[in-house]
Amino acid sequence: MSEGMFNTSTDTESFASSTNKKTAAKTCWHLAISPDGEYIFTFNNNTLQFKIIEMKRKDEISEEEPFQVDKNDFPNIEKDNDYPMFQTALSNFVEQIIYIAISFVEKSDMLSNQKNQQHGKTIIYRMVKEESGSFSKPNKYGEYKRGGIVRFAHSPFTTKESINVEKIRCFIFNAEGIFRYTFGDKYPFLKKNIEKHFSYPKLLKDELIKLYNINPCFERIESCIFDHYFVIEQYKQGIQAIQLFNLITMEMEQTFQERLDKHFYKKFSKPILSISRNRLLLMFSNGIDSVLLFYIESGLEIASKDFGKDVKIIFGEFIKNDKELLLIIKIPKKKLATIVIWSLFSSAKNFIQFYEGDEGDESFVVTKNLESRSYNSRCHGDFLAIDDNGKVNSILESWNSKEVEAKRDYFYCKLIPSDKTSYMMPKKHVKNNQAHIIYRRKKNPQDEKPLVGNKEPWVVGSKYHRVSAYLDEEETIQLIIGRTTVQIWQKNKDGLFLEYIWSNNTVPDYNDEERILKIEELQVGERTFNLKVTWIYNGIKYKAEIKWPYQDGHVTAVKHACEALAHLNYRRFKLVGDKNRHKFVKLVNMISLLIWRFIKKRPEIWKLMDIRYDVMGNIIIGGSTFLVKYILFGEKNMYLHVPQIKRWEDDTIYIKVEEKYRNAEDKQESQDDVNEQEKIHGLTDLQIAIRFCSEDRRIDRHVVIVGYLLEYYTNNAVWNIGWLITVSKALPELYGHKLLGYYAREIFYKECFMGSELPHNIDYRDVIPYEIEKRRQKKQSFIAFSPNTKLVINDSSHRFNLRYLREKYIMIYTKIYQQIFPNPFRKIPPTIRIVPLYEFATSIIVEKQLEDQMKIRRSFLSKLFLLSFVPRGYLSRSTSKLSPFVKIIRAEKDNDIFNNPTMEAAIKYRWIPARNYFLRLYVFFILYATCFAVICGFYLSHVELTGNLNNILFVLIIYFYYLGIFLLFVEYRQLNHLGWKDYIQFFNLFDLIAIISPLVVMTIFVTSSFKFSNGFADVVTTQNKTVAISFTMLMLWFEFILYLRLLSETARYIYIILNIIKRSYIFLLFMFLVLAAFAHSMFILLQHPTYTNVTQKSDTFSLKNSKTNEPIDVTITRDFDPNNRLDNPNSNFLDSLISSYFWLSGTYIQNDTWDFWAVETLTLLASIFVVTVLQNMFIAFMGGIYSEASTQANNALLRFRAESISDYEALDDIHFLPLDPDPKYIFYLGRPSCFNNWKETCDKKKNEKLYSVYEERIAESKDVFIKENLKVRNSLWDWDDKEFGYDSS
Repeated sequence: MSEGMFNTSTDTESFASSTNKKTAAKTCWHLAISPDGEYIFTFNNNTLQFKIIEMKRKDEISEEEPFQVDKNDFPNIEKDNDYPMFQTALSNFVEQIIYIAISFVEKSDMLSNQKNQQHGKTIIYRMVKEESGSFSKPNKYGEYKRGGIVRFAHSPFTTKESINVEKIRCFIFNAEGIFRYTFGDKYPFLKKNIEKHFSYPKLLKDELIKLYNINPCFERIESCIFDHYFVIEQYKQGIQAIQLFNLITMEMEQTFQERLDKHFYKKFSKPILSISRNRLLLMFSNGIDSVLLFYIESGLEIASKDFGKDVKIIFGEFIKNDKELLLIIKIPKKKLATIVIWSLFSSAKNFIQFYEGDEGDESFVVTKNLESRSYNSRCHGDFLAIDDNGKVNSILESWNSKEVEAKRDYFYCKLIPSDKTSYMMPKKHVKNNQAHIIYRRKKNPQDEKPLVGNKEPWVVGSKYHRVSAYLDEEETIQLIIGRTTVQIWQKNKDGLFLEYIWSNNTVPDYNDEERILKIEELQVGERTFNLKVTWIYNGIKYKAEIKWPYQDGHVTAVKHACEALAHLNYRRFKLVGDKNRHKFVKLVNMISLLIWRFIKKRPEIWKLMDIRYDVMGNIIIGGSTFLVKYILFGEKNMYLHVPQIKRWEDDTIYIKVEEKYRNAEDKQESQDDVNEQEKIHGLTDLQIAIRFCSEDRRIDRHVVIVGYLLEYYTNNAVWNIGWLITVSKALPELYGHKLLGYYAREIFYKECFMGSELPHNIDYRDVIPYEIEKRRQKKQSFIAFSPNTKLVINDSSHRFNLRYLREKYIMIYTKIYQQIFPNPFRKIPPTIRIVPLYEFATSIIVEKQLEDQMKIRRSFLSKLFLLSFVPRGYLSRSTSKLSPFVKIIRAEKDNDIFNNPTMEAAIKYRWIPARNYFLRLYVFFILYATCFAVICGFYLSHVELTGNLNNILFVLIIYFYYLGIFLLFVEYRQLNHLGWKDYIQFFNLFDLIAIISPLVVMTIFVTSSFKFSNGFADVVTTQNKTVAISFTMLMLWFEFILYLRLLSETARYIYIILNIIKRSYIFLLFMFLVLAAFAHSMFILLQHPTYTNVTQKSDTFSLKNSKTNEPIDVTITRDFDPNNRLDNPNSNFLDSLISSYFWLSGTYIQNDTWDFWAVETLTLLASIFVVTVLQNMFIAFMGGIYSEASTQANNALLRFRAESISDYEALDDIHFLPLDPDPKYIFYLGRPSCFNNWKETCDKKKNEKLYSVYEERIAESKDVFIKENLKVRNSLWDWDDKEFGYDSS
């Protein structure tokens, strides 16, 4: 853990008397805590002595013997004002070893201009714990010629031998940047202790350079450090942005954004922050007035608390398993600081408690120590400080000692099991129903009928066992304990209202007997009760304690009500009869009213409940569409629901007592139920809604709820993409339901899918890759890329490997490119957009490859061998391991899905590695086709080869077969991965034929004729063989052309042609039928002209002697055979059809040959109808469809690339460079090609709601949720509306 966290104030702040200022100025103590909070380190910079002790023994620290640091290590400690100063840090206790860091900080270390100035130094000491339990003398482990703020961080690491090692990292923060040292003793590879120097992000770096030339930046940097996180806060253009960096990975984990006008900030102080232990919540304050809570996973604000004008926020820390927030504030005009305990998940009257110390109370002192600047230190759930005498105090212990908990004895009558107080409420049976036991308060009640008799309408019959008891003397409040629920009903002048409901959350089956509640203990009092029950579920015995009221106010009761909604939904199918169905609907409405009333009165607490408990998930399961819609859209700008992937791990009230199984079948059934519940628990709220949609493809409440959630998320994502954090993984699941597929297609026409702009207070140079940033243009082409989220490393000691060569190549290439093509627009900040879908292109398969490349390190030659001789296989056939992006590609067959910026950016980002793989296959195919052409050329030419030339030809034949088998095996693996159903497509089949045909032709005709003596000299070629080789070569050329789809421009032309054919094939078929009609007529007319006396036209020739110009008496007779297809093309139908086709080019062979009026008539009709009409129609038709075909070609190209990416993602490819992890978000520059069409469609659908298509088809009762029902007379719920700022009127 760190040292002082809020020691930058110029004012002295304490819970004790202000007279401590003088003594505080003389103190020289430093305090540090190990990151896990197990050990404490104190250091006296005057004596250079320190102590180490376990946290649980901190009160005994004064009894510990100090260790002496060699004074020669720090010879010059004379101070000039605040400098030099000491900073300390302590590591975790690992393998009987602990490390200590002591940094001697000079003023120059904290100045941006450090030239020709003396620097401080940092020394790492290593101490070993001996068998006696005490530590050995400190051993100097490392010394570094720089001073600064020091911290330790630990991270697990797995070696190639699968040995788990804990890396210990020491960080030094100063004006130059962050210096990291990694070391350890157990394994030699961690002993290198190489220094890594990381630069700060650009905006912070510029700030340090401009503002901290004279004044040191110690306080600015210290405010950025928390635990193993580095947090940067920036303000620009009315936006406050907080960047959260993880020091273990040196990578940015999240960005938080808020508008300053939202919280009306007028003053700023030192930022205060804290992160919950479960790493889900971040507390932030600008140091004045208010505190904000963010959800780290999505970066969204979930709560805020304003403590008043000019109130100074000094410190904040999550305590008690992150359930409470400890704050220290300084209220104006008050001498002493105030401790604040904020119960985050409570609506009780004292959910925020204040403690102000008394004058002279020295039980805990918080004061600024100008001497050491490290007088205090935080640990998980507490805050420690060291006084002038070296004593360590805990603020939480001080607070607990001041707390006085008021205990009340609520229960005065014990009913089950009975005791001496039971006589006060005698046991009776309801009239006409002996199964219903009731405990009355009135001695002689006039009405023997209870307020409620059966409030479990799913239970068949009314003779089941249940117990009731009245909770007030007037008997207007009734507790009823049924089979699986516990309910409280209250009757007043306005009617009967449900006050509370609890359920045991069991899923019913045909035999529901085991799930029945068994009462172990029941106590009741005035408007209170305490109940202990047990039940058996899947052979496991559970128990629970239910009571009223709860210490957290209404929170637990509302949580139980939400669980009851889900409980009732599971029993909906057990309802019998309209009467019971009506009761069931009424009960659901009453529960929803209970929840709605709480949300209406306590919206801020509901938002925090939604983060910690699965309340929204249970409401969704319950199917209350009105309640879901109110939470999402009912309160403007309240944002009552925040999406989340990680669930808050919390202890359940159910306790496993014992496990019993009647037989093996019950055991298997139990395991299945448990697995199903685990699946539901691991789902997001959106996925839960999808899973509960009706399987019979009908519109139900859950279909509408899915629409509500998608509309809510997409609307809010326009200003913060964190709202879509759960949408990415849920999108592929929408295709599993016929009705939800509509949502999957329409959601991409929401404005947010254009992408969110990179915030202005994040420098674009921090995220854009070097090679892209240096080659930007004014009219930027569309580029998608993985952002740089890691801090830039300034390391002069590079390893000479492929990655280093690649980086050098890019650097040199871009510099040359800039010299040749100077770009004046490069200095203008570009517009960078972020694809709004979280982990959209992230695959489990890629994560597995990253793990494997760390464990299995192959040499360059082995990779080259595998690449050349082993066709790559697939890592998984399961689609569940693929990225959401690829799942959508495989589920959606409509190319319009790619007509949006998000999908095009994802394709652009993923395309490069996939293209490179298929280009390698292209090279293999070119070699394969070249070998076939060369060998067949020798074969057809009958070339005689001898000696080495013949051997070369033989090797060429072997290489041809190797390439053919390689490519064939690639197709087989693809077939095995996709399955026949997905593999059988035109292009896949053509690929397969183009590979098999040359192998067959080569084997049957060519290689069988090869001789080692003379090659192909003795070959006898035939017409059939030549034709087979000719058509095979044509097929190879077509395959060669189709491979050009890997290149953008040629691919576009190919798809334009294919789209034109696709759009015009019906017209072409019609033209073919017309031609066939005329051809058939000509065939009938001229098939046997001798039988019909059809004469051919005679040609007259005049021959003259060229010298004398006299006629020559010669007779020329034309040899014409009407039955020969060469003389008469109409002798068979096929030739007649072919000759008719040539009419389109102006060749009328029938009319030129035969002298017959019928032929002339048919020719005239064909020329008018086919040539003049249809041909010109086709030309006009082609002109009309070209523009549309061009647009569709872009979508078809994206489809081809997407399917190639889909195939490549599961591939076990060879990577010569280390594989980079997939980004959480994809970034892009420029404008996608689909933007104009997509924007036009978006504008048309701007006012359409996703859910409107289905919402009108379901019925919902809304008359219950009215303003009059916000307040219930004589309610058990004690609402203090004024305290929470709510006006019930």
